[in-house]
Amino acid sequence: MAVRKVVELQDHGGNIIHPHTEAIAVFMSDGHNLEEHMSEDITEEELRALFNHTQMAVNKT
Repeated sequence: MAVRKVVELQDHGGNIIHPHTEAIAVFMSDGHNLEEHMSEDITEEELRALFNHTQMAVNKT
């Protein structure tokens, strides 16, 4: 399993940098990427559960 690191990017002046990414590069806990999840038919309840789980995982780190 890959090591996960939560970091904050800053420039030389200490200003926070907010990087952008693509959905294909965001991996979910089930091993699929966000683009795959977004291309599936998904209910509002499933969407809430997915993002609540992701937020809980972020809060644990």
